[in-house]
Amino acid sequence: MVWLAGSCLTGCAPAPVRTPPIAASVPPAAAIDGPLHAPPATGNLVNPVPLPLRPIAMPQAGQLTSYGLTVTPDLATAFAAWAAHEPDRALMALERAESTEDLATLWQVSFLRGLVLIMAGRAADAEAESLVTARREDAWLGHDLNAVALRGEARLALGDPDAEDAFADVARRTAEWRLPVTYRAPPSNLAEIVALTTAQLRAFAGLARLAFRRGHYRLAMDWAEAAEDRFNDIHRLASDKTYGAFVPVHLDSYLERARNLVLRGAARLASGRRRGPAEADITQATRFFETVGSTHDRLIAAGQHGRALLAAELPEAALGVVESAAVDADVSRNIDMIWRLEGLRGESLLALDRLAEAAEAFQRAQLAANESSGPVAADRVPDRLQVSKDDLGYRVDRLAIRNQALADAFTAMELARAQALHDSLATVPLAGGSEAAVVDEVRRVDQARHLQRLLRIGIGSTVTEDQRTTLELDDLRRELAGRLAERASWLHVLLTRDMPALADVQRRLDPDETLLYGLAARGAEAVRWLRITPDGADLIASEISASDLALLLDGFWTALRRADIDGQASLARRLSTALASRDLTAAARTFVVPTPETAAVPWGALDIAGPVVLAPSAREWMAGVPEAAPGPAVVVGYPMVAGGYPDRPGSNEETATVAARFGITPLTAETATAAALRDRLGAGTDVLHLSGHTACRSDRPLAAALLLRSEDGKSAPLTAGRLFETPLPARLVTLASCWPGRPSPARDAALWSLVRALRFGGARWVLLSVWPTEPQTSQAFTELFYRRALTGDMPAAWFEARTLLLNKNAPPAVHGAYVLVGGTANPIGPTDGG
Repeated sequence: MVWLAGSCLTGCAPAPVRTPPIAASVPPAAAIDGPLHAPPATGNLVNPVPLPLRPIAMPQAGQLTSYGLTVTPDLATAFAAWAAHEPDRALMALERAESTEDLATLWQVSFLRGLVLIMAGRAADAEAESLVTARREDAWLGHDLNAVALRGEARLALGDPDAEDAFADVARRTAEWRLPVTYRAPPSNLAEIVALTTAQLRAFAGLARLAFRRGHYRLAMDWAEAAEDRFNDIHRLASDKTYGAFVPVHLDSYLERARNLVLRGAARLASGRRRGPAEADITQATRFFETVGSTHDRLIAAGQHGRALLAAELPEAALGVVESAAVDADVSRNIDMIWRLEGLRGESLLALDRLAEAAEAFQRAQLAANESSGPVAADRVPDRLQVSKDDLGYRVDRLAIRNQALADAFTAMELARAQALHDSLATVPLAGGSEAAVVDEVRRVDQARHLQRLLRIGIGSTVTEDQRTTLELDDLRRELAGRLAERASWLHVLLTRDMPALADVQRRLDPDETLLYGLAARGAEAVRWLRITPDGADLIASEISASDLALLLDGFWTALRRADIDGQASLARRLSTALASRDLTAAARTFVVPTPETAAVPWGALDIAGPVVLAPSAREWMAGVPEAAPGPAVVVGYPMVAGGYPDRPGSNEETATVAARFGITPLTAETATAAALRDRLGAGTDVLHLSGHTACRSDRPLAAALLLRSEDGKSAPLTAGRLFETPLPARLVTLASCWPGRPSPARDAALWSLVRALRFGGARWVLLSVWPTEPQTSQAFTELFYRRALTGDMPAAWFEARTLLLNKNAPPAVHGAYVLVGGTANPIGPTDGG
């Protein structure tokens, strides 16, 4: 790159600034050179330009942006709405602004739409929009750097580690570029140099946030320093009397710089640097946030300050910072920040060994989080304060166990499960049946509440803004939830986060039943269960840690993949001993609510004393499902799909055998279409048997799908999300499918999403294979299962099929391949509420 020096500007003809050639994107492995790439050297920070303490606006209609683009009235509206956190207004304005053929405007519309979607909690949609941005950017500038950076920001909001790949790719491709700070003449390629600089800045700042999130504080400081170096170049130009006229800089640039300064200061503190310079960064940024009226940014800055002080082992100082910020968040009713700051306050008190106060702070944080309504992207991933709802539940649970408060521990973990379910379904259409009007009204109220939360964190929002309306919405939400609880218990589970007490679970159990409720365990902590019976509850700690259990389960999976029968048997015995599985399952029926650490335990492969039935939460175990109409069985085999997913040898025989048991003709090959399945089901069926292929995405549980055939012969994925919208009415569903991938929390989340969707359609029981099985295995298990299942006792049918195969010396890969998911025999609420 060539630096252009000189002072001739007036009267000089515009000239292009020479820019380096932009390489194409490369695969992630080649894009990253070491952890989070290597931060570049800095050079212009001796006399940095301070952030201005004066109001700064977003681009106005008729003005030129730094890209040389004339702002239309619709674009001006979109910019203003984005800054005010009004996503609907911004998206509508962008839709109007798109009626143009100007490449630069079309690119700006798509790029800003991606940012608005991230702000609104729709990061997955923003990632999809980045593909449109890339096409437009390439047509306009000949590269896709900003689109790739936008993709990184979307993935960062989703908690996706692939964000690193995107940011590192941009950093590598712009490594030879640095914005010149002196010119001989006004640059004639301003759009090109601004696009390069903006993409580079987003990549540097994104890598700093990733490093901080992972606890790599020195690396975060270096990346934030590199970003500040480049921000300073831009703002030096913008404030220069000679050059500033041709480099218009607006509010968004200063906000991003202030946020980066907070991160640099926090990273300096956390990595053990002197407090003075670190806190000067945070103070400067905080004063700017106060000037422009961004209370939300000011609270985040305080939270990051507190997080850094905790990392620097200064809990007393951290407590002072976050307590003050928590009061501000409470006064302004900023619920999103209340739970995060209270979580940090709890961690500070925990570090000071003030356990009772810490427990109260975590409980307050979890209750505030329960009031926070929104999509998973906005609410559940770790944020800049490194506080998550899952962590809150874990902390409350641990402190409750320490105090022998078992009912509080149960409530904490059940609330965490309820929050996760509600957040994941926040934007999923639900078929409400007779309750459709109530479902629609709940959704409208939730959307209004979510938008009001966004308005509260917009630039210039006031403490009392819309407070009365917010309280009225909260009251209406509770009234609607009460109506659902009375008339449609399964919809109540899906749409609310109300949860049962421990005593409610005890009342639902029969005298000979036990519910094992998994309690969170991490690392070297022992795997623990809350054993609940009709008469009480006690705590059971297994003789294995969470990390050692993960190693055994991984070894068991490897033995399965290698068809190592001896290895399977040996590891099954070790798992049985470590978990004391026979003692745990001594009741006539044992219901298990697993944690992510225990979700992959292969109960059918272990030494157990009786039937085991799984459930994702106590609420779902207790809820009555909608009653599917009785009807003849429906059996679906492997579909014939163009472009892959071949039929497996023996699968036709398996399907034919199952269909023969029920005296019906199966849907297989060309007939295994989604339309044919819906037609066969009609109003409902007693048994739906599904063989074939399944698919899942680690970052999108609701994309978990059964793969059927479309009318034109292609794959027709029947996703969990679609099944919630148009359920399959069946009382018993068997998934004898190839479930892809190794067990993992992401895969288990996808599996639970599919099971929930089937339960929503009326499945009282779901029998499913938890690892890929051969057709002969599926046939052997399901034939024995159906022989007993038709009598109505599904847990006994599962246990009998498993035990008969075990007694015939079948390996664990065969007798342990299936699990049964179901609910209590005494559900609360109606069974016809769907």
